[in-house]
Amino acid sequence: MLEALEPLTIRLDDGAVPCGPGRREIAWLGLHARAPQLHPQADVAVVPIADPGPVPRHWRRYPVQWLSGDREEAGAPGAAAPLPRYVLAGWPAEQTRWSGGGLVARPIVCFTTPHPAEPGAFRYGRIAEDGQGRALETPALDGVSGALVWRVDQAADRCRLAPAGIQVSFAHGRLLRCEPIATLRGLLR
Repeated sequence: MLEALEPLTIRLDDGAVPCGPGRREIAWLGLHARAPQLHPQADVAVVPIADPGPVPRHWRRYPVQWLSGDREEAGAPGAAAPLPRYVLAGWPAEQTRWSGGGLVARPIVCFTTPHPAEPGAFRYGRIAEDGQGRALETPALDGVSGALVWRVDQAADRCRLAPAGIQVSFAHGRLLRCEPIATLRGLLR
């Protein structure tokens, strides 16, 4: 049974993001944010930034065409084809701590496949394998909501990543749930 949750209140002036690994800067985007554009049915929103000045120069801007929805949507496996692989990266709250000069966060990179019984969801077990095949305990995904889930397409001698969904919730030991990336289409004007 799911519990009803209080609506999330966002103070736009609090919106800030770290500028990247090895940098001791914070981009206070919230000072330049406008009212969020909320999706009427899905659990996603877009916060327009009125002045792109504080956006770090090294950030990539991706074309809106990525939100086309022409590709297979997140969590919709093909009938007889092998399950596609996806990857999620983020900074779980339980792997973040204050240390001397600032906040230290250890990221998670999680490769997964669609959950067989839950549309729009992916497998997320309590135990996973690291890059060397060793078993490790997975963190709770609190703090990762809003991270992109990328479809991993094998292309000849390399992998190509395509945005597929936005992580919105999880059940530790079972699944992580996403909204398809195409849900943002109507919010970008």
